[in-house]
Amino acid sequence: MANGNSFDNISEEVLELVLGKLPTVTVLEAAQVCKSWCSVIRSRRFARYYDSLPCRRSWFFQCLVSFFSENNQGYGYDPESKQWHKFSSKFSLPIEQDRSALPSSPDGAILSIFTLTDLFYKREFLSTKWEVAPAMNYSRNAPLVAVVDGKDNSSHKVIVAGGVAFFEDDDLALEVFDSASGAWEVCESLPREFRNNCSSHWMTSAVAGGKFLVAEMYSGQIAAFDLESKKWSRVGSLRPQGVVHSLLLSCQDSLLLAGSSYSEGNLTFKIWKVNVAAQECGVEIASMPPAFCKNFTCSDESWQDRKCEGLQCVASGNLLYIFSRERQQEGQIVLCDLSSGVAEWSVLPPLPAIGALNHVVGKREIHEEVSKPGIVRRRGLC
Repeated sequence: MANGNSFDNISEEVLELVLGKLPTVTVLEAAQVCKSWCSVIRSRRFARYYDSLPCRRSWFFQCLVSFFSENNQGYGYDPESKQWHKFSSKFSLPIEQDRSALPSSPDGAILSIFTLTDLFYKREFLSTKWEVAPAMNYSRNAPLVAVVDGKDNSSHKVIVAGGVAFFEDDDLALEVFDSASGAWEVCESLPREFRNNCSSHWMTSAVAGGKFLVAEMYSGQIAAFDLESKKWSRVGSLRPQGVVHSLLLSCQDSLLLAGSSYSEGNLTFKIWKVNVAAQECGVEIASMPPAFCKNFTCSDESWQDRKCEGLQCVASGNLLYIFSRERQQEGQIVLCDLSSGVAEWSVLPPLPAIGALNHVVGKREIHEEVSKPGIVRRRGLC
């Protein structure tokens, strides 16, 4: 190094190795040091290297969508520092949108807005750019949605199923948007067994093992759409004993089932690994301790009658975030960490936000969008 005290002569490869050992927030701060560091940190090569490190922990995002769009705000929870971070840039929507409807895929891989036949979406929470797909073949409201990367990672496909408007002729319609061709393809419709409940209000979905799986939250009926053959499997049943409300989750390409029940004032919440090929539950891998379950229980009998439907779960890498839409104002979020192979439970610190959070979105990776200006306040050096 020049004069023995300068970083000017350090190669980009060495700098990347050094930065890769730092927590995400520290890396973001390092981007403020000088233009050359900022350039390295914002490069696609470093983003891929940093995300690939086994020590990296995926973030968890929440957005506060206000009545006045200029007051929209985004927050990110960093499991490494165990802190919430408020983004200096505002969370913007592509159009005027009902603040109660901001759906995402169950693993947080895509954040989307539907307006009948239009789809606006973005794959990264911190990205300022919303993608606009051409008009869908069917008008939809509250459909199931998922995203699948292409084999070369240069393109992706967006799967949209169900949630079809009442005036359309096929309420089970499924179509796939290919970012490479920029076109929609109408595929085989959902199995007829889902006809009465085919929307995200009643069904849950996930992508695992090359299949798009859907299931009814209460009955446990499940089917798999093969992404290669584009054919549906038979309809099976996925309902462990006692479970009254369940959710499918994709965790490191494995399929999990999170199930809850409420009886005599006691809530239980358990997680099973699912055999995708057989469409059946395997071993139970986690059970929320009673002390943590109390974060989601209350004496409201009407809440109990709704069979835990307010309890939700978002997968983000090996981390599962459990929260309640029924008690959202209290902001209780329980974390289940499966990284070590044994479930470790904790409660997130309170979110520093005022008002109701309208949606929760998980994030599997920290990539180049996170290192762009906006997540932390810059001092004009980049």
